Amino acid sequence: MVFVSGPGGAPADILLFNPKDERSPLPLEPPISTMGNEWNPRTGPQNELFFCREDRQLVFVAKKVRALRLPGPHRAVFTRAAPTDDRQWLFFCMPSYRPGETDENIYVARWQKDFRLGEPVPVDAWRP
Repeated sequence: MVFVSGPGGAPADILLFNPKDERSPLPLEPPISTMGNEWNPRTGPQNELFFCREDRQLVFVAKKVRALRLPGPHRAVFTRAAPTDDRQWLFFCMPSYRPGETDENIYVARWQKDFRLGEPVPVDAWRP
């Protein structure tokens, strides 16, 4: 089980709890655990670890941390990635940054090759 803890106002770290290890819970090793604030861990259908560091959505796969990016020339901020079991779609949250709108909306994008994502679609408009 992975979870987040940030005792005493310290930056949050992702911890791993293994009931068979008496030293548990232990922080995950670098490159996952850093001096930054890591949060929202989720495991994917192929044992990927999705997590956020500050305002970036990352994935740990094949012993490497990679940034997940939406198409476009500029980085779009999104967090809370949650893949479908068949690894065809990724649900996530994106802030709107527009007056009069709620802070975040839920979107979905199709997986492409090499951890690339297709165009984001608001989940209310999504028709798979």
